[in-house]
Amino acid sequence: MHELSVALRIVEALDQELVGEEEGLVVTAVSIQIGTLTGIVPEALQFCWDMATENGLLQGSKLDIQIVEATGYCAECNLERPLTNLQSMRCPICQSPITQISGGNDLEILTVTVESPDDA
Repeated sequence: MHELSVALRIVEALDQELVGEEEGLVVTAVSIQIGTLTGIVPEALQFCWDMATENGLLQGSKLDIQIVEATGYCAECNLERPLTNLQSMRCPICQSPITQISGGNDLEILTVTVESPDDA
């Protein structure tokens, strides 16, 4: 299960980003996008989040996961198409091979919601 290492990397990235910010700052929520081609199982990542955030600024924070469907470029249609069958990697319209993946293969941190001590 590589989702724990993914959760730990997200925590590490956010810890580095928030270094030097206001003392007492509390992260309440983190919103991410994950593509269907990443191999990340959203439920497993959600399960690992509490373990990865046991200590520090992210303790008790909520993880919001948005799924991005895989898309690919069809040279025959000259359009970006959703990849409905990831095994065949073919355009769902003309059945030509997809020559380039154009989406759904990334993990992106979208937003981080924080509370300062004054907000509490």
